[in-house]
Amino acid sequence: MKDVHGNRVPNSQKASALADYLHYKHWGPNEVATPIDNTKLMVLQNIQAEIGIFQSSEVTEAIHKLKTNKAPGPDGSIVELFKYLDSSNVDSLTNCLNALIMACKIGPR
Repeated sequence: MKDVHGNRVPNSQKASALADYLHYKHWGPNEVATPIDNTKLMVLQNIQAEIGIFQSSEVTEAIHKLKTNKAPGPDGSIVELFKYLDSSNVDSLTNCLNALIMACKIGPR
């Protein structure tokens, strides 16, 4: 093993040499980021987006794309519970999601 300067590293110093490599070559030195001018982040035009009600097929497709064996979120629910839903339960979930859309006054298309 060689250090960042190309010199051989004795076994007793490999951990330190690896840490130096990761710090200087892989992650890079910490640089102070320049502050972002918030005026440049403003949206200059209205963005028109169509937001409509969900279809059961869209909810089913989204559920199939969820990754399993992941830690639960803040609500404590795990993805596998959604994957076990049958079509009538997916329809109920779709109705709940659409009710939320209507309650938030986003409205259907």
